[in-house]
Formats: sequence, C-alpha cells, structure tokens
Amino acid sequence: MLKEFAPFINGKYYSEHKSKSGVTYTTALWCRYDDYEVEINTTVATFLDCQLDVVIPKNKYVTLFVDKNCKLRIYCMEGAICKVNYWGDAVIENPKENKNIKITKRDE
Repeated sequence: MLKEFAPFINGKYYSEHKSKSGVTYTTALWCRYDDYEVEINTTVATFLDCQLDVVIPKNKYVTLFVDKNCKLRIYCMEGAICKVNYWGDAVIENPKENKNIKITKRDE
C-alpha cells in the first residue's frame, strides 16, 4: 500500500468533499508515518500504524480517526478543538491535558 499509494498519503494529498447539507470538509490519510510531528490542516485526518505528535493549529476544528496500531500525542493550539476516535489498543496521549481534546474509544 505504501508504494502504490505514496502520492496520496502522508501529507502529499488532501481531498475535498461536500456533505449532503452543503458543508465542505477536507481529509488526509497518514499511513505508517513515524516522523516526529505533523500539523493537521484538514478537517478530518485518518492515521494507520503511525507513531508521532499531532499538532492542531490555532482555531481549527479537527476530527481524527486512529487505528489500533497507532501511538499519538495530540497538541491543540489556542482556540483549537480536536475529537479523536480510536480503535483497539491505540495509545492516544494528551500531554498538556487540554480540555479541547475529546478522546473516544470505539468498538472494533
């Protein structure tokens, strides 16, 4: 998957979608990415088998989907809100105990 989809993952491609209600949102996929840190500039981001710090920029509202093989530390800048949905044994850390980060474990 990494080789075949390299142009579309790990910050190289963002897709834009329009919901039925007319709201536009953007998405990105991070797969087996173990760099030090990523800044999320989309409204939705998915992580598969990643270990890194995730930074949510100032005044952004972001939803993250995280698979069971991830270890992430989430940092929200001023005014940012982040909803994290994770599965299995993923490790999600909120080092600064930011109240604007909501972490929810989902069923398999």
